[in-house]
Amino acid sequence: MSVEITAEYSNGTQEAMTTTLNLETGQLGDDFIIPANLNSGDTFFDKNVGNITISSVEERTYAGATRTVAHAVTAETTYYWDKATGVLVEGNSQFPEYTMNTIVDKTNIWQPQLLGLDPTVFYALVIGASVLIVVVLAFLIAGKKK
Repeated sequence: MSVEITAEYSNGTQEAMTTTLNLETGQLGDDFIIPANLNSGDTFFDKNVGNITISSVEERTYAGATRTVAHAVTAETTYYWDKATGVLVEGNSQFPEYTMNTIVDKTNIWQPQLLGLDPTVFYALVIGASVLIVVVLAFLIAGKKK
């Protein structure tokens, strides 16, 4: 699997790169993707770091939606991956020469929520409420004509 990455540096310059990933061999790049549905205490192999253990599973908001994320910490990096997909949603790395902060702000994997609800549920509730209001008004108007 290939991942296209655009890095933006503090001086404003950008660099585009492509990284090849392989979950079976532990070739995870900067751990952009891991096995999905890992729970606290589960481990996976990273060719560059070794075994990484999921320390917790929690709810956090990314790209406009509340997601269940798997959290892990290595010597240099704190990670958060979307639990359902295994996709990295946030990473913070501290190295002697530089610091790297990564966060997902847009995705086509899930939809942003509206008032804490999936958009389909939100719009279904709005339509249902609108129909109910129209029916009640129709009964009230019909009752006054009698």
